Amino acid sequence: MISTGDLSILLASIFTVISIITAVICFWKEEKAGLFIRVSRLSNFLSIIMVTVAVVILLKALIRSNFNYEYVVRYTSRDLPLIYKISALWAGQSGSLLLWLFFMSLTGLIVQLNKHFGKENYDIAVTGIINVIRLFFMAVLTGPASPFKISAPAPYFGQGLNPMLQNIYMAIHPLFLFAAYSGFIVPFSLATVGVWQRDKKYLWLERSRLWVLFSWGLLTAGIITGGKWAYTELGWGGYWAWDPVENASLFPWLIATALLHNLILRKRAGGVKLLNFILISLSFVLTIFGTFLTRSGLLDSVHAFSNGKIGYYFLFILIVLVLLVIYLIITRYNYFKKTNLNIKLFSVEGVLILTGIFLMFIFGGVLLGTLFPVITEVFVERRIILNKVFYNQFTVPFWLLIVFLMGLCPLIKGGKWKAKEFVLPLLAGVVMFIGIIIKYNHGLAAFSFAICIFASGSIIQNFIIDILKLRYKNDKSLLASIIKLFILHKRKPGSYIIHIGIILIVIGITGSSLLGNGKLQVLRPGEEMVLKNYRFEYQGLTRKVFYTKTRVIAKLQVYRGKRRLGDITSEKIFYPGHDQPDTEIGLMSKINEDIYFNLAGWDGDQARIEVNIYPLVSLIWTGALVICIGVVVLVLPVRQEIDYQQGTKSGRGCPGWKY
Repeated sequence: MISTGDLSILLASIFTVISIITAVICFWKEEKAGLFIRVSRLSNFLSIIMVTVAVVILLKALIRSNFNYEYVVRYTSRDLPLIYKISALWAGQSGSLLLWLFFMSLTGLIVQLNKHFGKENYDIAVTGIINVIRLFFMAVLTGPASPFKISAPAPYFGQGLNPMLQNIYMAIHPLFLFAAYSGFIVPFSLATVGVWQRDKKYLWLERSRLWVLFSWGLLTAGIITGGKWAYTELGWGGYWAWDPVENASLFPWLIATALLHNLILRKRAGGVKLLNFILISLSFVLTIFGTFLTRSGLLDSVHAFSNGKIGYYFLFILIVLVLLVIYLIITRYNYFKKTNLNIKLFSVEGVLILTGIFLMFIFGGVLLGTLFPVITEVFVERRIILNKVFYNQFTVPFWLLIVFLMGLCPLIKGGKWKAKEFVLPLLAGVVMFIGIIIKYNHGLAAFSFAICIFASGSIIQNFIIDILKLRYKNDKSLLASIIKLFILHKRKPGSYIIHIGIILIVIGITGSSLLGNGKLQVLRPGEEMVLKNYRFEYQGLTRKVFYTKTRVIAKLQVYRGKRRLGDITSEKIFYPGHDQPDTEIGLMSKINEDIYFNLAGWDGDQARIEVNIYPLVSLIWTGALVICIGVVVLVLPVRQEIDYQQGTKSGRGCPGWKY
């Protein structure tokens, strides 16, 4: 007997097929399109309702510990906290696919309800493309990856959620990730429809910007929360290991970042329409490619799903999407041919092009490194895995060049560079370089910090100049000028904020990666460890036994000089049925550095204590928050944007656009 959840997905599939068929008929039978348009929209809406019902059914089963479903048995238990019963919805393979389908359905609903898409029934074509992708997910969910398989007989107690996933950052990380992936489907659908119809107004580019920006912001939040989870949960002190699954989320982020800059280029210089189409397509296609990598078993990863069969379903849709993009490029080549691109290298447009090129180089290098084990297995019959040294050596120079370009861009005014505005940012960078060399004698760290200070100084200086120009032009107070800048000219402060956030992340990565200190020492209760200017006194082990777990806790008292800063604990948690213990690291976070404590092992009361000090790591999380604020500034609607420097509505500065 079919379960109610499977029935909901099946009905959603039927309504989706009806919506797709009627959408096609609308374009073949334009004289009778009115009826079919209404049927298509209604069917699409009913399909979304059915997907929502399926999500509610599974969520209700998880919360109520309904062990009649295999999925509930595998990922929950009766004593699991409510928040993790909810997050179990996307903890497993089938549940995460259902969540992705749900988010895609919501994006389709937004498109259908948006009055701008409703003009000339544009929403019918766009939702038609979205529905084809949704239909594929429904086919997978009703077949090999159904989350509604019945468990017979139903046990009384479930297996519980993997302890490593019982972390607030892992609870929200997939939400950001799948929401971003779902957002990228809209620009892809817009581009596909626009290119297919040979839209001479290129409305697909205009309408894609907001979706790309918003999805990019969500993906940024998803990547950073994943890094925060690794930092606080895995116990090795890192936040990025260049794991294939991590890289899979970075692929669309890199392409979307290049796309955002290229969309600005189109607005300012006539643009490269073909490149825009390719980047828009890649930003979505790479989400499918990444899913194939993580669910096919093709690459080894601690984050990958164990069932590799599902991945090959994604290989099929991946091939279909790539062939569609290639077909449109070939058959619509003349549509892309007409461009008006006359760009000087030493200009805002030149900086934007260089930024995109460097991002593409990073993407190519990371892609090569990720697929290198597969490539070597084919050609030399053994897997060669490239470690983080390759990735760092390849990507770091390009990242530093990109940050340097962030500093150059605000200094270009009216197509010219003003030498006097270079002085303060450049001086600040030189002072920082000398200071780091004197204190740490680390050339790479000094170079990275110097570039970051130059770039941030340039951005802040330009921001202050913009405010002062507004103030003196309109004879208003400083606060009123700042408010006006954010309301009427949001493209500039919004992009400034995002770039400052990225610079903060680069500073945090530089400090924590290059200037950290660590020590591993075996201690008995009462003994001390000294690291840097801190003193750690080991207080001993505490064992706590519960019905569902056993905790082994080590405690350190932290001193700086004679002043006691507090206590810090690290523990190993053992769960029945799990071979490896869960690690809870001890963390004392400050603005300038983190004290990171891991209980590495013990023998009686004697413990192996590992302590690391990571400078500036908090700036990574702060930078991510700043980026999200910048995205919100750019996404929020505005009445009109006027260029107060040039007196036009076209806008200048770097980077920016109006919505």
